[in-house]
Amino acid sequence: MSSSPAVSALAVRHRLGDLEHTFGPKSEVGVQEKYRALFIVGSLAGIAALLGGGVLLWVKVHWWGVAMVPLWIAVVAGGLVANSPLFRKGLAARRLHLYERGLVVNTTGRRLFAVRWERTLLYQETVQEVINYKGTQTPTGRSHASVLVAPGGEKARITDLYAGSPT
Repeated sequence: MSSSPAVSALAVRHRLGDLEHTFGPKSEVGVQEKYRALFIVGSLAGIAALLGGGVLLWVKVHWWGVAMVPLWIAVVAGGLVANSPLFRKGLAARRLHLYERGLVVNTTGRRLFAVRWERTLLYQETVQEVINYKGTQTPTGRSHASVLVAPGGEKARITDLYAGSPT
């Protein structure tokens, strides 16, 4: 995956060397770009059907207890959709570009953060979730977050949003 002209110009200005790898945003489901619009329409139609069914159960049949199930699922699905890179172009535009001597992070789709390895401070946090049941510990999930601080105090936070970010 190649970088944009703005990212390449910033990398040249900071003398970062050759591009090693680019990480895009992690997606919940693997949808090819040509099917993205169809996926969006289908997801919104499914949410609308859940909302419509819940409202009809509540208003027409007066089963408010049963009606809460599809309404709750629709609200949760709407929240997931609102924070998905498949639906928001700003999240989909985020990239993490690793170079030989530094990196460029496109954190918002517009703002670029560039830093050389020898001129940055890296704070890294890894959280491992563990279920402790009857003396047996089972690891369930792991999250990574890194904060890069440039010499001028500018910061960039790299989280699990990027596919392969722990790498």
